[in-house]
Amino acid sequence: MARSRAASKCARVLLPVGLALLTGTLPAHALVNPVTFNFSGGTAGNYDWYDGSNWTYTDSTVPTPLTGTGVIPGQIGQYYPAGDKVIIGETTGDRTITTPTVTSNVFEFTMTQTPTSSGVNTLKLGGNLYQYGYPWTFTVNNTTGDASKMVIDLNGYTLGAYIGTYDYVTFKNSVPGGSIVDSYGPGIYHSIIESGVTIKASGWMWSGGNTNNWMPGSRLVLTNSVMMYTYGDQQAYQMDIGESGNPTQGAMSLVNNWAQSVKSDVVIYAPTSGNPLSLGNSTFSVGGNFTDYGADSADSYTDGTIIFNGSPATARNISIDRHLNSTVDIRVGNSSADKGNIKLAQNLDMAGDFYVTNGSAIDLGDPMLTVGSFTQLADPLATATSIDIGIDLTGVPGTVQVNGDLTLNDFTLHIYGHTDLTQDLVIFTYTGSLIGTPNLVGIDVDTSTGRLYYDALVASGGQVKLTNLFIPEPASLALLAAGGLLMLRRHRSER
Repeated sequence: MARSRAASKCARVLLPVGLALLTGTLPAHALVNPVTFNFSGGTAGNYDWYDGSNWTYTDSTVPTPLTGTGVIPGQIGQYYPAGDKVIIGETTGDRTITTPTVTSNVFEFTMTQTPTSSGVNTLKLGGNLYQYGYPWTFTVNNTTGDASKMVIDLNGYTLGAYIGTYDYVTFKNSVPGGSIVDSYGPGIYHSIIESGVTIKASGWMWSGGNTNNWMPGSRLVLTNSVMMYTYGDQQAYQMDIGESGNPTQGAMSLVNNWAQSVKSDVVIYAPTSGNPLSLGNSTFSVGGNFTDYGADSADSYTDGTIIFNGSPATARNISIDRHLNSTVDIRVGNSSADKGNIKLAQNLDMAGDFYVTNGSAIDLGDPMLTVGSFTQLADPLATATSIDIGIDLTGVPGTVQVNGDLTLNDFTLHIYGHTDLTQDLVIFTYTGSLIGTPNLVGIDVDTSTGRLYYDALVASGGQVKLTNLFIPEPASLALLAAGGLLMLRRHRSER
């Protein structure tokens, strides 16, 4: 069929410079019909996507299907109304296909590895690769049951898809900066997300519960309002809700009572005052630092419990400026085998319930913790019997202000900073009932002299406090020695 002058002109205008030399002669209708590309370069070895001899194309939209070689997918496909359909089959040995340094755009993409294959099937990005077709048409499917047999190496570039699905895949990033960006939300199952890999979702996050292994240094970023259709706990390593500098408010919504956990840090960016956490009457567990950049006037999280756990060796900083309403609770620790260890980086103001499980620790520093109720929970493993409370005396000592009931029994104090004044140290105030018997079972003193004196622990009248607390400076020790008989009448603690 003769090509019209108009079609020839269109081909000359749209074909990238130099591409004709690399791809060979195109069929006359190539710019208006979809083309299916099968990788035919080989089943083992290293191959260049940008080599037309590695592809066999089929255009089946004309009465007589046209086939051939010498045409590259992803470079001219962006001009098709339906686009390129890329198919990469299984291997007989280790094979790596590297995409070109220029951006590739495909309409559909399928890459497979089956139990009859051998070796590792690797797609390595040499440039950005985007799928711009229908949802669920970017699929990387490995039925071997071994994620190491299918690898996507981002190599510092971006792989973009529209609800891409990945099963038994290892995501790696041999050069920093690469990410999976899904225009709605990826479906990731039975996969390994290695250090340095960032996966971004903007609408849904699909997964098979806790079947994925998010390794240290990997990150999940929720760039918009994301529904967590994860059929269980995703267990991401790090999570960003929103992005720095992005005016769109990121948010996470838990659905179907599927609890979520993050092994390390959570950061919430707040370009608006909107609510970034809808907990769906479920739990959100965090093992690292928790930083929310929302202002004190920003909307509260809703309907659920935030748990700080993971038994970190050092305290994790918690920074939440916004007021949390009565539908949101916080729990520190689950058991003596899954402890919480947190430090308030600023005042925390909430109307809900605050729980601390025996064996866990909360360092007030010098901020104020305001809660609807405070409850010390028993250790489900019946091993730990007390909680640890840290207070910094350098400035105004931290205090727990309970606008309701206080449940407190055995606790230890970690006192640091210094003061040369005698004062009452108020640890708790409460407006409701005092439940339990507050009992100070130990004091850890980290001051310039390592010494601390007080008269008594008093728990009545809406306060739990140490009376006449005195931490001497070195210059005061000589005076204390002279008045030693007087000091012997007071409680004393040394490190």
